[in-house]
Parts: sequence; C-alpha cells; structure tokens
Amino acid sequence: MIEVKRLDKYTKKKREACHTYQEMNADTGYFCLEDFSNQAVVETLLEQKQKSLHQAKYLIFDVRTNYGGNDITYFPLLSYIFPSDRSLKELNPHGDINYVNYTERNVDIRIRLFEEFLESDRLTDSELRYVSEESLQLKKFRGKGFVASPLESEDGGKPFIKSKKL
Repeated sequence: MIEVKRLDKYTKKKREACHTYQEMNADTGYFCLEDFSNQAVVETLLEQKQKSLHQAKYLIFDVRTNYGGNDITYFPLLSYIFPSDRSLKELNPHGDINYVNYTERNVDIRIRLFEEFLESDRLTDSELRYVSEESLQLKKFRGKGFVASPLESEDGGKPFIKSKKL
C-alpha cells in the first residue's frame, strides 16, 4: 500500500535575538547573545558598555540559545575572554582540528556574508586580513566537502585577530 502525505511549506517565524549586557553586581557583567549574525549590533553593545566592561572582574556570556551567524561577529569578544598576549596555539597546545564543510552552497553563502561584511566602514586591518585569508580558503576548497585544518593561523599560532579593547 502506498501512502501519500502532503508536505506544506511554512513561513519562517520572525524572531528577535537577544543582544544585551547588564551589570549583575559591581564585579560581574552578563551578556545575552543569541546569535552572531549582526556584527554592528555586537559592536554597538560593546561600545555602549565599555566602561562597565573595563570595570568588571567577571563576565558571563550566555549563548545557550545560538541561532548561528558569522565568526567575525564574535571576534571582538575574544579580547575579553582570552589573554591578549597568548596565541591560540598556546591556549590549546593539543592542536585541535577544525573541520569545515566546503560544499558549493556553504562557500557561496559564506562569500555573500563576507561581501556584506566588507560594506562596513569600521573594519580593522585584522578583520580585513581575516576576510581576505578566509575568502582564499573558501575558493581553494569549494566543492570539496569536509576539509580538516589545524586551529591555528599560518603565522605559527599567533592570534588570527588581534585583541581590540574598546
């Protein structure tokens, strides 16, 4: 017996992701960041709260709900998490491997995101360098599926994005 099931398209529900910072007490700040798709929102939040951020001894980054986004959007947060004088290789001496899925579709989407990102007039040299290097990788491995690469930069493990305190 053949059973036919009707599949309907559903409209995607609009959602407003949380991008907030609040002081829990004099020593502790709390970020709620549900996605990393809008770099300007995260940068604006960091700029608005820079005094509190510099005074905080402890920071909580709540990313329990994560709708995804772009790596470059969370890079400015790294300077608040990791010591600026340590490389990624030093922080993770085991040399973990990063697997990236370079399907044609994924590469096309990522390149479109980079093109949108490059429209910003507030890019640092390290951000421009990252986009340039990442774009070369995307084009090199386009259509090759999952490709493994070490989680360190080409320059011997120095941080791929310089720490940027606001």
